[in-house]
Amino acid sequence: MLTFKHPSKEEGEVLLELDSKVYSSTWQVDPKFVDRLFSINDKTHIIVKNDGVVKGYIGFIPLPKEIYDKVLRQEIDEDLIVDHVLPFYGDIYLYAISILVDTNDPLRKLYSKCLISKVPCLLELYQGLGANIKEIGLIAVTKKGQEIGLSWGLSPSEYVNVDGENFAVLRGKPDDVIRNIRGHKRAFNTGSLFDGVKITS
Repeated sequence: MLTFKHPSKEEGEVLLELDSKVYSSTWQVDPKFVDRLFSINDKTHIIVKNDGVVKGYIGFIPLPKEIYDKVLRQEIDEDLIVDHVLPFYGDIYLYAISILVDTNDPLRKLYSKCLISKVPCLLELYQGLGANIKEIGLIAVTKKGQEIGLSWGLSPSEYVNVDGENFAVLRGKPDDVIRNIRGHKRAFNTGSLFDGVKITS
């Protein structure tokens, strides 16, 4: 059975371990960042667990427009944005910091599919808390990340150069993301945000 929840501080350490398997050091966040982030806002991430073991996560960080634009353009160190994290209330801009699963697990595609299918529920949770999500943006640091962003209905807005390599910046509206994920031909109904998913052969 797959289960979904907001991660605890202790589980945040596991997220960092997953990061280190996929991302170069350039895109890995400091452990202190995660600890402080979850202290400020404990609803930014959703994790998927299989038999109690964390297998993946997805995270959205609510920011003011100025900081949101700066992080997408890499004009501010990602570790510093924690000083600007907002509650899920009022006008916010969501930085999709990562979607990641255990790439060594044979069920990795299922974990990814389930997490993406939870995104509309997560965005609706934020809206229910009083957030007016003005825009969602991400930096596509992998080819798969870019494919996912485009499938959500996000559009390329610019490119950022990091260590001599160009990465696409994708932006879009929450209603488009919700509609595109739920309307995708491979959409997977996982129920509400915290409903579990039974694994079938």
